[in-house]
Amino acid sequence: MSFRRNEAAHFLPIPLAETWSRQRRDMTILRTTPFTFINISRYIGVFLVLPVALLAFSGCGQLGRFVTSGEESQALATPVGCVDIVVGHERKSTDESDQNLLYLLIVTPGLRELGSGSSSDNAEYVTTLKDNWNTEKGSFAVAVSWDRKRDVVTIGSREFQRRAGNVFIVRSNPNGAVSGEQLPSLGTRTDASGLLQYVQQQRPNDKSISSIVLSQR
Repeated sequence: MSFRRNEAAHFLPIPLAETWSRQRRDMTILRTTPFTFINISRYIGVFLVLPVALLAFSGCGQLGRFVTSGEESQALATPVGCVDIVVGHERKSTDESDQNLLYLLIVTPGLRELGSGSSSDNAEYVTTLKDNWNTEKGSFAVAVSWDRKRDVVTIGSREFQRRAGNVFIVRSNPNGAVSGEQLPSLGTRTDASGLLQYVQQQRPNDKSISSIVLSQR
């Protein structure tokens, strides 16, 4: 009878040696299989979680025709007020790069500012911008909302179709009265300085507009 050298026994008959080798291979597979499944499950977890996180970050919680990705704000040196620009893109557009979708020039004449703050909220269908100021005559706030499903901007008690113009002058006073005025649309890359220049050109005889100066802070 022929013999084959084996690690567990110096010499075994060939049939016994083959059986021993198969048993060792089976034991090896059994030992490594749990680790293999654990490693695979870890990779599956990463592949499942990562796309969800990326979708959430990209604004998939927002519904409607438009997705907003942020806001830009610049205070006025005089009078009390600010410029707010909403940035984002239209869904299913061929160009989904960030663009300026909404321009707001908020003005409150006749007050001296002591401090200010702002906040924004991008709900499923509505983006709301809120600016507030502390002045010598008390505190007040101005809120403007944009329904991205209907593409309607609400200022005070009035609604405006944004497609008719994406530029708005928002006038307010400390007693809570807020009014809005809509102007023809600006391009999608205009900054705060360009917006102010455009509004002043549109309203050359309005002293409350021509006297506006942007803060350099």
